[in-house]
Amino acid sequence: MSQSTESIQLDSKASDTLKRLGQKLPVRPGPLLDLLSCSGEDAGEVTDIVERDPAMSARVLGVVNSAGNRRLNEITSIERAVLQLGPAQVRTLGLAMGLQVLAEQMKLSPEMIQSFWNASLRKAEAAHLAAQVIDPERKTSAYAAGLIADIGLPLLMGLDPDFYENRMPLRPANQSWSDAERQHFGIDHAVAGAHVLNDWHVSAESCRRVRNHHQLPSDDDDAGLVLALFIAGLLPHDQGEIDPVDLDRLMAVHAKVLSHVYTTPDAFLGHVYTESQRRLNRDVDQDSGEALKLQPFLDAISANTIHLVTQLATVKHSQSKQKEDLSNLRFEAFTDPLTKVFNRRGFFNLAEQRFSKAANGLSACCMMLDLNGLKPINDVHGHDAGDLMLRGIAKLLRRSVSRSDIIGRLGGDEFAVLITDIDEHGARVAATRLRDTCLYKKVRVTPDLTCDISFSLGAVFHECVGPVVQLDQLLAGADELMYQRKRSGQAGLIFAHYGQGNGDSTMAPAPH
Repeated sequence: MSQSTESIQLDSKASDTLKRLGQKLPVRPGPLLDLLSCSGEDAGEVTDIVERDPAMSARVLGVVNSAGNRRLNEITSIERAVLQLGPAQVRTLGLAMGLQVLAEQMKLSPEMIQSFWNASLRKAEAAHLAAQVIDPERKTSAYAAGLIADIGLPLLMGLDPDFYENRMPLRPANQSWSDAERQHFGIDHAVAGAHVLNDWHVSAESCRRVRNHHQLPSDDDDAGLVLALFIAGLLPHDQGEIDPVDLDRLMAVHAKVLSHVYTTPDAFLGHVYTESQRRLNRDVDQDSGEALKLQPFLDAISANTIHLVTQLATVKHSQSKQKEDLSNLRFEAFTDPLTKVFNRRGFFNLAEQRFSKAANGLSACCMMLDLNGLKPINDVHGHDAGDLMLRGIAKLLRRSVSRSDIIGRLGGDEFAVLITDIDEHGARVAATRLRDTCLYKKVRVTPDLTCDISFSLGAVFHECVGPVVQLDQLLAGADELMYQRKRSGQAGLIFAHYGQGNGDSTMAPAPH
């Protein structure tokens, strides 16, 4: 690959990564690069680029003639379509299409493409909203710059999908996304993206923005736009929580440049979600339901933003039940730092809030889970390996229940789950789903070793928790069933209606 516009010292691992990347890269994506090189202000220039690509032309005409634009006469000319939509919007549409094609050419799985889009769309909106405050004249440029800031991500994903799918989610809690990439590849996605763009002869300015989008800007003419990109770059690259260091940076930069418009960092992040949803809804053809501009990964974007808002613990009351309950709780005080689920204090505080609002009680299912075999893993492979097992089961628990359900690590290798407003059949289904989602799933505990998750699970249901049965009684019942399962020497689930016998023993499926 050619020399970057700004010299970067590369070790042998980084050089090898760039060499492999050069061998794997798809054919130079002409339309994408042409759009990157243009300003988006010249309608004639944008029209020429779009007309050279049949797929892009078809998409632009689809957008301009969609039901959302309510045109009486169909537009068949790209020139008229660009004038109608505006060259900047057409450029953004083309960039989105080009990035999608690039991700597909790297032969990523649908899940990885979705993960890439989650990050790109969220960062584009965050950069746009930040620029509205910092440098309003550059807000359109900020959206486009935010959209392509992570162009290096699908490139590295294509080199080693297993690293991103299985190892990245279980990186140490104090290791950032970029640090993990540098440890594995020798470079992070920002450097990879800048090198590839440089190799494709994209402008030095665009290369510099991609490479430095995780760095605070210097005092130059481009500082406003770069600061907006920096703010967008603080958002996570996956559905996990924002890194602690990035959270501190976000709070600091919010206080400095955003607080007069957005009262809290949460208000800014909430607006990012709202605007992303509005933009995606606007871009769907009301007749066919087809996404016309960007892939509508709305659920994943919503989940990402909810993680961030919950972490800052200032959630609006109009959101879901759990977010309402969390509105007066501080994330740090009520969350287990290792697994990012509630600690004992947070679990009981939130549960008590939930029941205190229901004068007549609530139907509820309480589950107690105890990991099997954690001590041997700690003894043989070290506590870091044991920590990865705990983080792995917590991640699976979050996947197996809804956002309104309460998950807590009560201590050591014991976890509790509380589900309210549910009937007995629904409770059985939920407990079985949790068992099947989590049991015998593999967690990588060292670079060369994966371990199966095994646990004993007790689940108890009652139709009136509060006035009739207290929460601690329900927990004690679930705890007893869990130990009953553990004493049997077999992993699996025991379910019972509180006060009605010893419960139904349901064996676990055999390990895969």
